[in-house]
Amino acid sequence: MVQLTPAIDVITPLGPAQAIVMDVGETGQMMWLVFIKATGEPWFFRNPYIRQGMDISEGRGFVSPFLDVPPGLEKHIERYKKNGWLP
Repeated sequence: MVQLTPAIDVITPLGPAQAIVMDVGETGQMMWLVFIKATGEPWFFRNPYIRQGMDISEGRGFVSPFLDVPPGLEKHIERYKKNGWLP
């Protein structure tokens, strides 16, 4: 387990977040503990569902889209959209 100090700004399927911990989970996949910026909610995401945010000065003018969402996250995405936390 690695505590990220300072936290890293990332993009998740639930929108912008700050990653504070990364760890290798039981399945051997990288897991990220993030706090969603719009809600303050803590979430764990596997590595395929984390993107580094855009930074034009660093040459990152594009964030690749998510091809799918983690199982069971659809209802939360709808809740976020309903409350205006996601476009």
